[in-house]
Amino acid sequence: MKRRLILALLVLPWFGGSLLYAQTGEMEDYLARGRALSKSEKADQALPYFLLALELAEAQFGKDSPRIVPVLEDLADAHAAQKQYQDAEPLYDRALKIQEREAAHYQAGIVRVSNRLGTIYEATGRKREAMALYRNVLAVWAPVLGAGQPDVQEAGRRLARLALQVPTKPSEV
Repeated sequence: MKRRLILALLVLPWFGGSLLYAQTGEMEDYLARGRALSKSEKADQALPYFLLALELAEAQFGKDSPRIVPVLEDLADAHAAQKQYQDAEPLYDRALKIQEREAAHYQAGIVRVSNRLGTIYEATGRKREAMALYRNVLAVWAPVLGAGQPDVQEAGRRLARLALQVPTKPSEV
């Protein structure tokens, strides 16, 4: 009896590890398929693959794990490509919150997702919210990443363009 218990304890981690590997491999396969379809401008066909990848990633790593951020971004990008902003926004927002919590590791990612979320705000007529995101990028992340970082420059261009479009109130000057 003792021998069976010891054998079970030795085999379980190995078996569980192989299940984890299979799940990770399956998630990566779904991501790869979705990304290939997105690259071919078939975002509508990519969505089911990204949804399956997200489901597996959340089950494996947890709903708030930094490891699910790329899946959230890919899924949000696919929704945004189809102008499904109401579906893209919460995904970008969730990715941004996870990255901000883990800021030391995701500085460039925060800027990239801030720009993407800003474009959603712009597309849905929420220009002031977009401007606030771009200002945050320039105030917080430009000093860390450098003004020459491409996503920081993009935030600056977007803010400048919006500043010409959105009238400011005297209290905002």
